Amino acid sequence: MQIISNLFKKYEHGKVGLSGLTDDLLVVYIKKTFEESNRNIIIVMNTLFEANKIYQLLLKEKEEALLFPMDDFLTSEALAISPDLKVSRLETINTIISDEKKQIVITHLMGFLRYLPLKSVWLDNIFSLSKGQTIKKEEK
Repeated sequence: MQIISNLFKKYEHGKVGLSGLTDDLLVVYIKKTFEESNRNIIIVMNTLFEANKIYQLLLKEKEEALLFPMDDFLTSEALAISPDLKVSRLETINTIISDEKKQIVITHLMGFLRYLPLKSVWLDNIFSLSKGQTIKKEEK
């Protein structure tokens, strides 16, 4: 892995920018960086297609990979949001908040730019429902 380490230059602030790598080489680098790190890692790809491709490759190697997808077009935000992508985002956020182990989060530009509430606000607004329970709208 020393060869891989020599290929990549880290910036002074610890962030790395990469381009022009094959998907397989990128996954090798992500795995290496993840193993050396003691924090979560976020990978931002150009498109949802590319993010999903890297996510699928990482899933073969690491179970700690999570996908944070957004619809690719701004107009889709106003018209209709994909329910599947919304569920995937919620699952990713809940895993990051509730799981103590470090994670690799793969997203794309629209996911990276997505506004998210503070962790404390998110946790304060979680409540459980059970079958037959009645909740008044004013209570929550």
